[in-house]
Amino acid sequence: KDLETAVSEFGMDFVIKPDGLTGGKGVKVSGDHFKKLAEAQVYVQELLKKDGEFLIEEKKKGKEFSLQVFTDGKNIIPMPLVRDYKRAYENEQGPNTGSMGSYSLPSHNLPFLKKAEYEKALNIMQCTIEALNQQNEIRYKGILYGQFMKTEDGIFLIEYNVRFGDPEAMNVLKLLDSDFNEVTQQIIDGNLRSVKFKDLATVCTYLVPKGYPTKPEKDKTITIEPSLTSDLYFASVYSNKKQIRTTNSRAIALVEEGESLEIARDKVYQNIDKIRGELFFRKDIGSLL
Repeated sequence: KDLETAVSEFGMDFVIKPDGLTGGKGVKVSGDHFKKLAEAQVYVQELLKKDGEFLIEEKKKGKEFSLQVFTDGKNIIPMPLVRDYKRAYENEQGPNTGSMGSYSLPSHNLPFLKKAEYEKALNIMQCTIEALNQQNEIRYKGILYGQFMKTEDGIFLIEYNVRFGDPEAMNVLKLLDSDFNEVTQQIIDGNLRSVKFKDLATVCTYLVPKGYPTKPEKDKTITIEPSLTSDLYFASVYSNKKQIRTTNSRAIALVEEGESLEIARDKVYQNIDKIRGELFFRKDIGSLL
């Protein structure tokens, strides 16, 4: 009945979400994952059987961006804006994933965002901190992550995380030009003053098992050439007889910085060639803006 009510209100422009954490892979969108109402009903029944609950929201169309802030419970300091790529395949095709990669620009803004739109998103984050303080005896301190979407109707908040984004953390921490220990101590002391970031571009690209995210090929060996120069982060892998092997999730992230997006991007993709295994990656991270 809830699904029928949503369809009567939104038409076939709706999104179904599990009521809980699914690593970015539980959201299904009409038109992409559902062509017919009956297909949506099947997914709803799966969620009801598993969790007893589900969410239905109106489908929004636009460009997503991530705004992360440091907060001492009163003040907020924004990190550079990041855009990540949720779909498994190039040109935003395929199933949703935890994310296949991300980029940021030397301006710390994004090419499709106007100043007023950025300020609206930042104001939402500030209002969120203030609301948390009003509703709780203990001030919220640390990291707050906002996933936003720019649409024809304006800026919309899609979700919160009370942590860094993955992979967005790798972009912003690559640029961090302040001592991280000092920043965290200022947060603890309730005296957050300033955080500096380098004016450079960053690109982060994930290598994932073939078949990810629906039918990932597990237990495949990964080899890495010693000449690799990018920052390398192991994600969901394990070691067996001194060999690195895949699991059922994202395997390796490579991160680079540069004076321009093109430079950072080229450096990442040159280093990807130094990794061998039953893996795939998106070739348009940082080029599909």
